[in-house]
Amino acid sequence: MSTNPTSEQTLSIIGCGNMGTAILNGLLKAQSQAQPTPPSTSTSTSTTPALPKSYIATTRSATSYTKLTNLCTPYLTPSDPDSPSVTILQGPHANLTAIQKATTILLCIDPADIPTFFADATLRGALSGKFLISIAAGWTRSALFNLVRDVHDLQIIRTLPNMAALVGQSITAIEVPPPLTPGGNEADASEGRPNPTDAHITLTQTIFSAVGQTQLIPPAQMTAFTAVGGSTPAFVAVFADALIEGAVAMGFPRGDAQTTVLQALRGATALMQEGGLHPALLRDQGTSPGGCTMGGLMVLEERGLRGTVARGMREAVSVAGLMGRQAEGAEGFVNGTR
Repeated sequence: MSTNPTSEQTLSIIGCGNMGTAILNGLLKAQSQAQPTPPSTSTSTSTTPALPKSYIATTRSATSYTKLTNLCTPYLTPSDPDSPSVTILQGPHANLTAIQKATTILLCIDPADIPTFFADATLRGALSGKFLISIAAGWTRSALFNLVRDVHDLQIIRTLPNMAALVGQSITAIEVPPPLTPGGNEADASEGRPNPTDAHITLTQTIFSAVGQTQLIPPAQMTAFTAVGGSTPAFVAVFADALIEGAVAMGFPRGDAQTTVLQALRGATALMQEGGLHPALLRDQGTSPGGCTMGGLMVLEERGLRGTVARGMREAVSVAGLMGRQAEGAEGFVNGTR
């Protein structure tokens, strides 16, 4: 690739819906809260690239434009020279302009709109020499490169954040392809294009670290991550809602039940994630012989909660795989009866 992503000063975010806006907001907050770095006399260079100083965000509708403008007001014309700046574009040529003015492009449009987006020959031409970061679920690098066969010197990296990016707690998968080997199948997977460099991967990690944690994932595991990372928040929400409903049924006020359940879930997560407790140990430590927790757990086990949840995760992974096939031209409804 002809450009060096570590020297990039402008990042264009194409499609600032919920996820694109969450990422932009996280990046702006990260830079606003960062402590100024004193001048260094060292001749060594940092391996972590700095976040971009300028952002271009595009929106589809006038309503989204107004909403994003209100959110980013302090950054539209910043008075502090060290503060990042934001330019918001909306209209028929917004995406093309944003691509032309940046070297790194964060593609946040709806996965269903990907074919239409790349059908514009002028827009495809503007992608030459760019670094494209995609968050489109179901779209592999190979499928994306198939849509831009006439674009030269384009690098694509695939990522999968989840909705917790809205509160800076995403877990984002960053796909790291295996090394290319002469005559091997790896090259065929992405139309013979070179793999992302370490600089590309590091820049991508820096961007998504602003909205949570990142995890480097091989291509073979990206389908599973689509469900494990992307579906888990919804699964947990259903479980939380059931706990709240059960408490309300037994006379606990709904507002108090919601506060109690959500804080209990937060505490349990901290015990496992920060305290290092295995889920099974947390369960054992939270129960006593003949106690209420053990009584409730026995009902959950008798009703097959563990198997049902695991089956739901397996189904979500299966559907994620079908989404990938749809992105490559297969037909049908991925959630149809099987």
